[in-house]
Amino acid sequence: MEHAALDRHRCLDPRCGRMFAVVYAHSSTAAPIWLALACPYCGTQHSLMIATTALHQDEAAYVLPLEGGAPSIAA
Repeated sequence: MEHAALDRHRCLDPRCGRMFAVVYAHSSTAAPIWLALACPYCGTQHSLMIATTALHQDEAAYVLPLEGGAPSIAA
C-alpha cells in the first residue's frame, strides 16, 4: 500500500464504544463508496465511506483495533 489512509472510528454500540481504525489505499481521484465492516471488538456492523481503491484485488481495507487485539480484513 504505497499511499495509505488511516481513518479512526469509534464503535457505535454503546456497550462497546472502543476505537478502531480502517486502513486503505488512498487516491484523490477515486470516488468514495460505502463499505460494510464490523467492529473488531464486538462485531457491531458499521457502514463507512472510503475510496473505491480499497475494493481492488491487490489492495484491501483493514480494520485494526486501536486498543490491542488482532486485525481483521474487511474487504
